[in-house]
Amino acid sequence: MSIVISIINYKGGVGKTTLTLNIAYGLSNLLNKKVLMIDLDPQCSLSISALKEIDWIDHIENKGSITNIIEQFYKGKWDFDDSWICPIKQSSNTFLIPGHLNLPEFEMKLVANKPILLSVEEFEKQRYLILKNFIKKIENQFDVILLDCAPNIYILSRNAILASDYYIIPTIPDFISSFGIPFIFHHIENFVNSWFGNTKFLGIVLNKVKQQKQQLIKEHQIEYEKLKQQFPNKIFQQFISDRIVISSIMRKKINIFEESSKKYSIVREEFSKLVYEINDRMLHFR
Repeated sequence: MSIVISIINYKGGVGKTTLTLNIAYGLSNLLNKKVLMIDLDPQCSLSISALKEIDWIDHIENKGSITNIIEQFYKGKWDFDDSWICPIKQSSNTFLIPGHLNLPEFEMKLVANKPILLSVEEFEKQRYLILKNFIKKIENQFDVILLDCAPNIYILSRNAILASDYYIIPTIPDFISSFGIPFIFHHIENFVNSWFGNTKFLGIVLNKVKQQKQQLIKEHQIEYEKLKQQFPNKIFQQFISDRIVISSIMRKKINIFEESSKKYSIVREEFSKLVYEINDRMLHFR
């Protein structure tokens, strides 16, 4: 049975995709987990970071994408096709259901376009359970499923939360990126409670952290201290530094856990420690 984790923040540009992809590689390479990623962001950053653009286009046009899952909801049956799942060449144990640029149109359809077979009351309920019901069909195929959410709390992000065992909030420790985290947390917790859900808050990952002389720069230190006060014991000890080489890793589609180059050693070490810490926290909840 899969463990499902949402990576979510309503603020864009905080590195959700970078974290999702490298956590997936880490879980696969370091802990021998079979990992599925699902790209829920219409910007499709995860898809084009994991796949060559030509392969991504070929897959969504000829095999499937996240939109196929929504289409099944409107058909009223789950004719799941394994071809929707794309193997990632950089990691033999990592897979992806790609995103689609037309996803906003499908999400808008979920706002008011009721399937014929459902009553209004059932539609209001079932449209938030599409991912949860889909994952039930595939949960025995994977150890971990990572949901890379869009920077919003619309229907698909809510789907992700209800489908998840845990959620992680990544943030840059600056004023703009961190300001809305209490709102995000309370919004998600209230939503989960209203559905009598059991999704647990795994913690906040500090990303793109800037340091000088092995110390956080002043603004990042200030925001880090604020977050520690607001969320005691919920800040992951391991943060991810702001390094140009990370952009290169994503652009070149490199799996740092299978790449031995010394220039990736610090990034590899940071992500390795974060992956182990995530795993330890999940074990603590069990």
